Amino acid sequence: MEGTIEYKMVSVNGINMHIAENGNGPVVLLLHRFPELWYIWRHQIHILTAHGYRPVAPDLRGYGDMDAPPSINSYTSLHTVGDLIVVIDHLEQEQPGEIEADIARAGIETVLKRFLTFHNPRPLMIPRDKGLAPDGQIRLLSWLSEKDLYYYISNRGFTGGINYFRAFDLYVCP
Repeated sequence: MEGTIEYKMVSVNGINMHIAENGNGPVVLLLHRFPELWYIWRHQIHILTAHGYRPVAPDLRGYGDMDAPPSINSYTSLHTVGDLIVVIDHLEQEQPGEIEADIARAGIETVLKRFLTFHNPRPLMIPRDKGLAPDGQIRLLSWLSEKDLYYYISNRGFTGGINYFRAFDLYVCP
């Protein structure tokens, strides 16, 4: 067994959520079902920690050491998801994905120039071994000024837009 399980109370959506956690790696969120508690995961917490993960097992709304709102309207799946989103935000686990890391290495300006000046009828292919780094200097097209490019660079980045592609299949019915 690796380390001691730590217990915390996290304020979520006006109530207190009890979580059990261990480790320092990527988060693995372990959710119990009826009639269990976080405790059902106690053995897996140690195994996951030994393999480099940070397992987090909350007591869900109304279970164990978590607050139990009196209204049954406070127990919808939307409440559960909302509580878990707050927990994940509390854990500060927002890690850049592979594409964001590649964009950071190449630089936003370079990536935007590459995408905005691509004029081949075939899709833009990005070789894994080369990433987004350019082969040579990228010339702006006549319709794209440095001022235009700077406007794109200074507004948000890529994660939001990329997330639309990541979520593409989430709501497609089989």
